[in-house]
Amino acid sequence: GLGYYEEALKVDPDYTLVREYLGEAHLQLGDLAKAREQLAEIEKRCGTSCEEYADLSEEIEAFVKAKG
Repeated sequence: GLGYYEEALKVDPDYTLVREYLGEAHLQLGDLAKAREQLAEIEKRCGTSCEEYADLSEEIEAFVKAKG
């Protein structure tokens, strides 16, 4: 799945929904740093009030809490 997300971002780097999904995929793989990179990219494109930012931010928070 990561490859498809990467390809979609090559076509449209501003596609924040794909960035959200990519961040969530990185969390599933245990890569918090890469998920946070996507969160930062989303913030650059739509700020912190857009749905994609809020959703990925919540997922990251849950991941961090679960890891202790």
